[in-house]
Amino acid sequence: MKKVYLTGITGTVAPYIKEAFIKEGYHVDDTHIRINHIKDIQTLKHYIEQIKPDLIIHAALGPIESTEMLAAYSNLKNIPFIYISTVSVYEDNNGGPYHKEDAIHVKNEYGLYKYTSEQRALMINPNTYIMRLGWQISPKADTESNNMFQFIKDNTNDQGIITVSNQFYPSASFLDDTANAVIDIIKKPPGLYLVNGNPKYSLYEILHLLKDKFKLHIEIQKDDTFQRNDLMIDHEVTIQSL
Repeated sequence: MKKVYLTGITGTVAPYIKEAFIKEGYHVDDTHIRINHIKDIQTLKHYIEQIKPDLIIHAALGPIESTEMLAAYSNLKNIPFIYISTVSVYEDNNGGPYHKEDAIHVKNEYGLYKYTSEQRALMINPNTYIMRLGWQISPKADTESNNMFQFIKDNTNDQGIITVSNQFYPSASFLDDTANAVIDIIKKPPGLYLVNGNPKYSLYEILHLLKDKFKLHIEIQKDDTFQRNDLMIDHEVTIQSL
């Protein structure tokens, strides 16, 4: 049985990745080692050396040095290394749709952190898989960070009304579909992959889809003040459309 070492199990995406890989017959080690200091990175390195994983999926936040260590270890052992990144690397571009070959002009703190981590990983391990994800969707109450359902909860007023843009086109996918896409991608050659299940819908349209699918008791009002296209397009990625 192949063994996966998965970071970020306390986050949004990793629990779904874990479940998907277990269904595929993998053993998933998600032991959480908090990285606060450089010595913690050495602790993580020693742990990985003991468990000898067959691939590493890095979905956690933390010092870029931890990404560098994981990339170096996977390169040394010639095992797949998957870095989970974000559509936020495009936030300071002039708008999408975005393709793999598009230049990055990132300035925002989170996007810059993720893009820098991508580049450091690739410098150390040119065979790194970079997977940029969009806005994640799950009705589960225990999934709050980067979850569109949490956005709905936070932005619906006491009268059950939420106002969203019909001119904002976000990259988005259901968490289960994202996890399945990760499994599909590791069967492909290493490289950059843009993981997006939204082919064309505005946020206003997506919320109507969710309202119908999950019987949400909300009233959705249209606003065109915020206009932006954040759709990522990658024909090499197979993912269920919204």
